[in-house]
Amino acid sequence: MKNCTKCGLENPDTGLFCMGCGEPFTQEKVRITSPSAPSPVYQPISPSSTPAYQPARGNFPQLIFHANYQRLLTGSLFFALGTVFSFSVGIFIPPEDSLSAQIASLISLVCFAIFIYSIYSFSQLEPRSLNDKLSRVPLFFGIYMLADFISSIFFSLQPQTIDLSLPEGREFLFQASGIILIEVVSGIFLFIGALKFTSWFRDLVLMLNAPDKDSTNRIKWFATCTLIGKGLLLIFYIILITASSTQLDSTAENAITFFSLAAFILLAASVLQVAGGYKVYSVLNNIRRGKYNSAYQQRIPSKD
Repeated sequence: MKNCTKCGLENPDTGLFCMGCGEPFTQEKVRITSPSAPSPVYQPISPSSTPAYQPARGNFPQLIFHANYQRLLTGSLFFALGTVFSFSVGIFIPPEDSLSAQIASLISLVCFAIFIYSIYSFSQLEPRSLNDKLSRVPLFFGIYMLADFISSIFFSLQPQTIDLSLPEGREFLFQASGIILIEVVSGIFLFIGALKFTSWFRDLVLMLNAPDKDSTNRIKWFATCTLIGKGLLLIFYIILITASSTQLDSTAENAITFFSLAAFILLAASVLQVAGGYKVYSVLNNIRRGKYNSAYQQRIPSKD
């Protein structure tokens, strides 16, 4: 048996990475202990026999079957189904006093919160060299989630028809453009968090011998579409404010183009959220079931 020089855990002589912390046994001397040897014996490992990163799923059973791994599975599934549930509420429950919109927003909030908590839980596990990438992802996602929920509640309480010629209508446009601006800023946090999550998840599936098929690209595109859609909505309200002050009907008609485009892109973002969450769940579940074999073994490039 040999002891890891980082955490001290005993590992098999044939192991290339520590089963406790994931530290690779590199060219540095590792401590070899034997029942028959009274003192440690030091020997180097050949550079040619050392892969660039920890590759073996079998070396990480404590990670794959950890309760936090199950939380990540559950969270990714809630992330996928949250949009489906909220849309279903809006379709099947008649809108009375905006109750259905508020319920749909609450469902999305709860499902997104479960996903964020699952990411936070998993980020506490070893190896730290991998999971440190997740340190700020829950914060970025959380900022977006709260801003989106607050704005959706705000809009659900507004009247369905607004006369732009009245002071109340113009006041609503200013309020709407302000809250959309906040959503655009929070969308930037969502985009940054999605990029970090995508990078981390790609490294994770490589480390666990799952095929690297850019599993989280859908989440990255979900964040991109969300940011673009919110930006187009902001332009839509700015044009309406201009139209209300200049009384130009043609300007107001042009705003409909931006609104239609924003609605289409935000719908695409919802589809990508469902697809991205389910893809993450599918890959993680297949890893847990041992579906991926040695034919898919890959390495994470060395970060020297």
